[in-house]
Amino acid sequence: MTNHIVTQTAVERLQAEGRLFADKFQYEFSAIRSDALVLKEASILQRIIRSSRASDRIIPASGGKLEDLKAGLAVAFGTFLRARPHYTQLRLIGLQDNGRELVRVDSDASGIHVIPATDLQAKGQEPYILILADLAPGAFYVSPITLNRENGVVAKPNLPTMRLVQPLKDDNGELFGAIVINVDYEAFLRNAMPDSPPSVQITALNQNGDALVFGPNQAAPEFAFHLDETSLAQSQIKDFSGLTSSVSVSQGTASILIPVSTGSTHSPFSFGVVASLPTEKFLAPVRQVVRDTTIWSIMFILISTLVAALFARLLTTPLQRLREEILNPTDNRAPIEAVLSSRDEVGDLARAFLNRNNALIGEANQARAILSSTADGVLTMDHTGRLHSINPSGIRMFGLHTLDFAGWHISKLMPDWPDANIAEKGGDTGVVGQAGSHEFLAHRQDGTTFPVDVALSHFRIGDAAHLAAIVRDMTDREEHLAELNTLIGALKRSNSELDSFAYVASHDLKAPLRVIDNASLWIEEDLKHKLDPDSRENLALIRNRINRMERLLDDLLEHSRIGRKGSEVQMVSGSDLFEEVRDLLPVTSGIMIEVGPEFDKIAMPVVPMRSILQNLLGNAIKHHDRATGRVILEVRVKSEALCFTVSDDGPGIPPKYHEKVFGLFQTLRPRDEVEGSGMGLAMVKKNVEVFGGTLHLISDGARGTTFEFTIPKFWLKASTREEAA
Repeated sequence: MTNHIVTQTAVERLQAEGRLFADKFQYEFSAIRSDALVLKEASILQRIIRSSRASDRIIPASGGKLEDLKAGLAVAFGTFLRARPHYTQLRLIGLQDNGRELVRVDSDASGIHVIPATDLQAKGQEPYILILADLAPGAFYVSPITLNRENGVVAKPNLPTMRLVQPLKDDNGELFGAIVINVDYEAFLRNAMPDSPPSVQITALNQNGDALVFGPNQAAPEFAFHLDETSLAQSQIKDFSGLTSSVSVSQGTASILIPVSTGSTHSPFSFGVVASLPTEKFLAPVRQVVRDTTIWSIMFILISTLVAALFARLLTTPLQRLREEILNPTDNRAPIEAVLSSRDEVGDLARAFLNRNNALIGEANQARAILSSTADGVLTMDHTGRLHSINPSGIRMFGLHTLDFAGWHISKLMPDWPDANIAEKGGDTGVVGQAGSHEFLAHRQDGTTFPVDVALSHFRIGDAAHLAAIVRDMTDREEHLAELNTLIGALKRSNSELDSFAYVASHDLKAPLRVIDNASLWIEEDLKHKLDPDSRENLALIRNRINRMERLLDDLLEHSRIGRKGSEVQMVSGSDLFEEVRDLLPVTSGIMIEVGPEFDKIAMPVVPMRSILQNLLGNAIKHHDRATGRVILEVRVKSEALCFTVSDDGPGIPPKYHEKVFGLFQTLRPRDEVEGSGMGLAMVKKNVEVFGGTLHLISDGARGTTFEFTIPKFWLKASTREEAA
């Protein structure tokens, strides 16, 4: 028995050493897979796919150009390559044009290199591209270890390379291409190995015999590639032949294989960690312990037989009392209240066991109370989908009239539940094998149906796999979504009607104004010899009010259209935009406009900047109360936005009017003194807010006014937003 126990301990030690390193390699594989998933879900990658499908290589929704998006993806690739030194390439490969690379970034000793479009290669005949069409949904592919090739020729120096291929699909679910991560296989293995030698020999091995060996008294790991002519590559380490997950002894060496899963079920690549020791060293502790144990056991048995007879009854009294309480409980849910008066070690052990047992009973009662009070249904089942338990909320949710549901298949409550078993060690590609949230249509016992959201999780009891399902009734959510869609439709109709109303109102109101204007001119022409000065002044006043009304209608129509229709952003330099705006401003020789030096160095969108600057500069000139003055236009470039300021030395705006001036038709001076519709600052405010910026008015009311507004940089490369009025 001692021989068996000590041998098993040696086996477990060897297995633990192997498992320690197997877990490290498992983590490294998982990190590569995680990077591939992050890149797959990146918004810029999805935009590239949509842009590639567009005939003009521009995303219809945002206007992003394909080449700009590729450049952005190359930057993201470079970030990953810097974080993962063992990555040698990151590529986006499309299936079109014989699998040509769309974006490729390389990493070597000299740094990160974005490969120009002229050097991108066609990889359509590579095995890792040909297999994409055969991969199941959600699967990925890990290639065998081969030498890196460029244009079909093995690159120098030789670089054993592993490739993880993540399929990509477009919005229609059609296969677009793949993200391919090239990994320096030797650097990948060394990255998982420790800096100091292990206590046993550790060999990271794949099915081709590519191996990284690191053992006691060895300065550094030694790598062998199966195509090399090194002594290690030509040694007995060829593949997994003869190695198992149990310790096997061959040619004087005890070895154990710990398989390492890459997570891909469609890959020919197999990997494992072999922990090994010379047989003599492996069995030496066993033989020594057996010798020592045999001698001491005989002596101990003789002495303990005499002592045990004297103290057995005394020592076992607390245990016997505890045994009676456990085997004959009055209530399985109530804590055990055995009285243990013994203060020796056995009594302490009995009390510790009693406390642990009562703690477990308390936790079970607490869990039972939580399950009973939770509003969601909680179901447990085995790996075949057979129900074990349902909490009270679940019973009410499914309208169960009988509690004899044990053994029911889950499909009786949710008919569209997949007919699949949970694999004992994972890897099931069905919904049942995937933890997370899923939606089903559930049936109550009375035959009515309702939508549910099911959160699945796995757990084990011993060696048996089980499922826990938290079921939430989504009836209210579906009703809210339907109501929301109805409101959205009504809002779109309202916006459309507002557009039509603004246009028709502007057009229909201008027609009678033009008639009145023409009539006043005809009256003045027909009666020019009979009209006195007061009548002429009144007719001129009528035409002035008509012109003011037309400007008011034009401004009102322009205000209603701000942000309502998306269009491609037209960029222009600051100097060109200022020249265009200056030609539209009222001519005043005494008012000087000064432009900051940074203004000429930036590009900005014509819309809305032309309207904003025209209104702010025009107001500063029109409302100036002196014959001479200064207006200063400046810009500051921040990390996320452009910050503009328009300052003047004219009359200030009292703080109590700071909010009022941004309202529709609001002016601080009579329109007979300063001509205007009162819409200028309202349009400035709406333009800035539509573009996601901020607008502030700074003035003490005595002298000088400053308007400060920001335009976020991300709008400079996007189309204007379509927003509700």
